[in-house]
Amino acid sequence: MFTRRIVVLFGSLAIGITLTYLLLGPTPVFTYDFENFFAEDDPELLFYERFREVFENDNDYLLIALGNSPNVFQPDFLDQALAVENHLKELENVESVLSLLSAEERIISPFGIRKDNILQWQTEALLSRSKQALLEDSSWTGGLLAKEGKYLIMIVRNTQQITKDDGDLLYHSIVNQLRESGISDYRIAGKIKAQAEFVSLLQDEFAFFLSISFLLVLGWLYLIFRSFWGVLIPIIVLAFGFFWAVSFLLVSGGELDVLAVMQPPILLVIGLSGMVHLLTVYIRNLRHGMPKEQAIQHTFKELFIPVFLTSLTTAVGFFSLTISDVISLERFGWFTGMGVLWMFLAIIFILPLALYVFPPFASKPIGNSDSFWQRGLGWVFLRIIRWRWLVHGVFVVLSLSAAIAVSQVKTNGFILDNLPSDHALVQDFDFFDKTFGGSKPLEFHIQVGQEKETLLDYEILCDLDQLEQFIQSTFGTGTVVSPLTLVKSLNKAQNQGSSKAFTLPTPAQYDRMLPLIDRYVAQQPFPILSADLKQGRITTYMADIGSLKGEELEREFDAYLEEHISPKRIEVRMTGTSYLIDRSHRQVTAQLLSGLGFAFLCVALLTGLLFRSWRMALIGLIPNLVPLLWMGGLMYLLDVNFNLSTAIIFAVAFGIAVDDSIHFITKLGAERNTRKSLMYGLKSTYFTTGKALVLTTIILSSGFLVLTGSDFQITFYAGLLIGLSLIFALAADILWLPLLILPLKKVWLRH
Repeated sequence: MFTRRIVVLFGSLAIGITLTYLLLGPTPVFTYDFENFFAEDDPELLFYERFREVFENDNDYLLIALGNSPNVFQPDFLDQALAVENHLKELENVESVLSLLSAEERIISPFGIRKDNILQWQTEALLSRSKQALLEDSSWTGGLLAKEGKYLIMIVRNTQQITKDDGDLLYHSIVNQLRESGISDYRIAGKIKAQAEFVSLLQDEFAFFLSISFLLVLGWLYLIFRSFWGVLIPIIVLAFGFFWAVSFLLVSGGELDVLAVMQPPILLVIGLSGMVHLLTVYIRNLRHGMPKEQAIQHTFKELFIPVFLTSLTTAVGFFSLTISDVISLERFGWFTGMGVLWMFLAIIFILPLALYVFPPFASKPIGNSDSFWQRGLGWVFLRIIRWRWLVHGVFVVLSLSAAIAVSQVKTNGFILDNLPSDHALVQDFDFFDKTFGGSKPLEFHIQVGQEKETLLDYEILCDLDQLEQFIQSTFGTGTVVSPLTLVKSLNKAQNQGSSKAFTLPTPAQYDRMLPLIDRYVAQQPFPILSADLKQGRITTYMADIGSLKGEELEREFDAYLEEHISPKRIEVRMTGTSYLIDRSHRQVTAQLLSGLGFAFLCVALLTGLLFRSWRMALIGLIPNLVPLLWMGGLMYLLDVNFNLSTAIIFAVAFGIAVDDSIHFITKLGAERNTRKSLMYGLKSTYFTTGKALVLTTIILSSGFLVLTGSDFQITFYAGLLIGLSLIFALAADILWLPLLILPLKKVWLRH
């Protein structure tokens, strides 16, 4: 098949593909969008989309804490802070800025309504009075003011669903204003900051891992082949394959996100693994005296099917992630799976052409001759045959123990769980969690029931009063804002601004304030009530406690609603971006099982068709359960949780780990044609494929273990767990798979 004419044709196709991508001009686009972690088909997402059409996107804000010692009640500091606020209000894409510096409070008296600044510092007396009033008023402390008075907060609301580019410009403008303000102590948290920081880190990590992967490949090629051409030829092939894979991603509308950071080492080491198998056989053929052209044709005739099947099964492992409803996982699975196939095409289109064009080469000894491999593999083969029952027992016991451990692994995820705890971004968010009750938005949709007309009905306000207290005590939130807040503020205004009056008024007091309600509703600082007063929101911030603890609190919340809130008066439903991400973390386990089931089925069909035996298909899958179970057991020991980040690990590990089994079984299938015994076929397969399996496992696992240098936890754990799972897979294929195949003598003799 791989004659000179065919190889030249393949080379022409490779040139055509490359020129096409160059003309299309793919441009790298880095992104990090929280909404890509939502489950697309989740009905709660559809509900939230309707919610924000009425109100707003709940995470289009930036929290800015300004600090001063001993406290913020110093005239010079307040002047600087007010100047910052005024500058921020003038920035493009800033809709509003809320803080105590310019906020006003209405006072209703017999002489009319007047507005007073909440915080006044024109004189020492005014400042002292403002300080005392604010620190004693629970409606401000913990919300716009830290309880100790050391920090005040600005809530900057930016344009709804702001684009990544506009968000970056706005964030950098805000940071510049703060740096020039003279205020040294400031903290920032919010979506546009997180996205800007993540993308900056993504760009650094992508460049780093691309470089380190390239150096790793160079190192392995030199160690394996010890030849100039043995290094140059694979590098050329890998460069073409990687360029095709990344170009396909970019011209197809894909973007480089937090998962794409892993693609350089994944694609390069997978491509290198396939070439090691091919070049090992090519060199062996040359050493056996074959002419170069015959050696090339014999090599690709022998290994085309195994390399194709391993590439296909690896791609299937990634494609299994497309079953997920989560956009990021779906895109990563699709584009990385396609990347694996592009690497395969590069190997088939370019490697044989390069071998024809460049001089023949053979690897030089690296201190260990082939006889070493023969002696070592022969020793291992004899021992596992002699101690077969011990080997069976060890694998069964360890796998069952790991299965029990896997069942204990918890599903839990955090908003910033991709970053280490000592990262500056995480520390800023932790600061708001501890000082102001949280930075994670917590949203509830409320709607009037069939028995009431509007949410401003007094009975509903009583329900909201109790509900808000429950939310604050259960979720540990800061200040809560809802339709009840408008009523409490009006009651406070009618009582000369007394902080003690920031409560639900009595029925009689409420009746007297009804003529003023419409004006207060019309002047709400941000959407709290719908125009018809039938829909509203309860909004606050909470600490990022994780999806596991969040699920427990949601159950408590649902139980409270069931017991205390009549849906005939008011319907309450949790919603918001944080809630959706928590749900995605919890749903990922079921999606993981579905994806793995799909991958197992595909591999079983391929193996069964290859051997025309369902028994062989089953046996081929058993050792590939080992790395998954052992990796899950390792997750339990390391206290690593299932979540959106770790969901990819099992599918990727299975797709790559199954390659060893396919190479072994395919070679064993070729041995059937010799008409020798099954034991002879196993021994011959062991000696001919064992070296390649060990080398490719070392290459692949080291490529993934490189990822442990990442600051992203998803990348760190993917590198660690997948790298170790490949070692587990090698152990299962070298030590256990031959023993599982040994009883299938009838299947062997049938062919």
